Amino acid sequence: GAKNYVLHSPANITEGSEKITVNNQLLNRDTDYSITYTAPGQFSFFYITPTSQDAIVVNYSFQSTSGVSAETKTKTDTAFRLGAGTKLFGDTLAINGTTKRIGFDFSPLGGTAIGVGSSYDEYNVGFNPGFQSFSSNYSYKYNQNPIGTSRQSFLRTYDNSLNTSINPRGLAKIDFGYRSFFSLDDPLSPGALHTSDNLQTSYTGSITPADWQKGILTLSQKYDIGKTNSSNHVVNVNDPNRSSQVIDYYHASSNLKITDRTSLGYDFQYNEPISYGSQEGRQTAHTRAVDNSYNASVDLTTLFLQKWTARASFLNHTDYVFLPTPETTTYTNNETYHTDITPFSILTGSLDHNRQERTSYVVGGANPLSLRTSGTTRLTPFPWLSAGLNASKSENIPETGAINQTTDRTIGWDADYTPLSVPVLRLNSHFVSGEERQTAPSGTTPVKTQTNTFSQTYTANLTLIPILPLNFSYNQEDYKNHNDSITAPVTTETSNNTLTASTSLTIPRLPQLSLSGDYTQKITQDKLAGASRPKYLTNGKASYQVYTWGTVVYEYSDEINKGEVQAGSIADLDYEKTTQAISLNITIPVDNPVLKNFVVIASLKQVDYKNNKNTAGTDDFKANLLSFEGTMNF
Repeated sequence: GAKNYVLHSPANITEGSEKITVNNQLLNRDTDYSITYTAPGQFSFFYITPTSQDAIVVNYSFQSTSGVSAETKTKTDTAFRLGAGTKLFGDTLAINGTTKRIGFDFSPLGGTAIGVGSSYDEYNVGFNPGFQSFSSNYSYKYNQNPIGTSRQSFLRTYDNSLNTSINPRGLAKIDFGYRSFFSLDDPLSPGALHTSDNLQTSYTGSITPADWQKGILTLSQKYDIGKTNSSNHVVNVNDPNRSSQVIDYYHASSNLKITDRTSLGYDFQYNEPISYGSQEGRQTAHTRAVDNSYNASVDLTTLFLQKWTARASFLNHTDYVFLPTPETTTYTNNETYHTDITPFSILTGSLDHNRQERTSYVVGGANPLSLRTSGTTRLTPFPWLSAGLNASKSENIPETGAINQTTDRTIGWDADYTPLSVPVLRLNSHFVSGEERQTAPSGTTPVKTQTNTFSQTYTANLTLIPILPLNFSYNQEDYKNHNDSITAPVTTETSNNTLTASTSLTIPRLPQLSLSGDYTQKITQDKLAGASRPKYLTNGKASYQVYTWGTVVYEYSDEINKGEVQAGSIADLDYEKTTQAISLNITIPVDNPVLKNFVVIASLKQVDYKNNKNTAGTDDFKANLLSFEGTMNF
């Protein structure tokens, strides 16, 4: 009969932590009862007068009298970037510099150019007096990055570069470059060796003479030379990991043009790296790479020929290995040539050849090779009739060697015929025929595969009502596939018959609404087994523009598939699938110099799948996908 109850809490009750129930019914504070949170705590019922048969349960939390002490530390740090630049003596001398610092405890909201705890300095000086096209630029860069999570150990890099160019009297442009890059790390412990103390210096030079012209001849040339010295573990003389490398580089190129119709080019490159170990003068590796490249292009259009152009390029690459022994020499030859010819406006043709070869990873093995030659020609005697021929030949040697070589031969033709083309009706037919012969390894025995296809397509476009165009098409594809494999022979002979109808509707007085739909019936006939496999596909789509900010789209698709050709054979299928999807696309423009608009997309998709092959129904399912996506465009 009491309305007031004392809780006997040892400390103040945490506000809002109580749950009071009467006969398993949860009560509401300030509606069913009032409570005092000061220890020991007390609550009172407003309108409830419980009896001895009522079960009253109270759960609550109270503040601990011996809580764990906590210390809050505030991390603060700074990051800055400072840059300045100036030009002196009438822009003859340009000086600029940049310095960046980021503290260890600085937490950026986005990405930064350098890492946390790093520093970066860059200074540049440019001198351009305008005399004989002389210019010179010097750059200094310093970068300091912490090693791992340490705040005391750093990796420092020093980068100095100088580039100078001059063109005396316009006769030849002469360039010189120098770069020194040094890295040094702090030892991880006192007396320990450095692990990243490296020095690299490089020198480059080039001469580009002015183009030489004589009548119809124009000659362009360029010559380059370079030398790079790299040393590892340079600080400690007795470091057993010391090593160095010297790279010599030479390059020359020239191009001769004879009028605008003919161009001949040559390019030479020489690259020789030599590596040395910790012992002075002891070579550990010595290789040389030589490239000779030739290219030519010619325009043979003349007399009655409307067009005839040809181009070709050849690259011969040689790798010499002197150390480590045994000495080896590897050659690769890459070539490409292509020609296009149009004797008359109604006849065109082309020929293309490409050979790509790479160095083999296995000593003495066949180089990986890709070789393909193809040709096409097409005759269009009338606007409503055209026919073409095509053929190709290819072979491929993979990285695994010539034992896995594959070859391919194809030949085919196609034709287009348009017997009728008027504003309300257009009839068109398209024919394609092809034969392909392949050889590929299967174990230790090569397998030959022959594939023949013939496709004929007839289309009709009917526009009796401008707002309701109708499109119909019929396609028949005859397919034959056979291989002579002993372990997995395949013989397939099928015919696919596909009928398609599609339309769309646009209502002039309701441009916001657009409707479209199509129907496809495909029947696959297995001529060897005497069986037919049908496939039916129905699609529909409705789209409605809501004012200027949104679009509602509904899509429906129903598929009945009882088998079709997949990977050269008929797949044993029998399933039904219905898909429905509705989506809302909303674009909210924003009047802001940074933010352009918000794009919100909400969609609901439902799929109902039934596998008729499984009578138990364990493969059947219904799936729903609800998605919501928001995008901000800046």
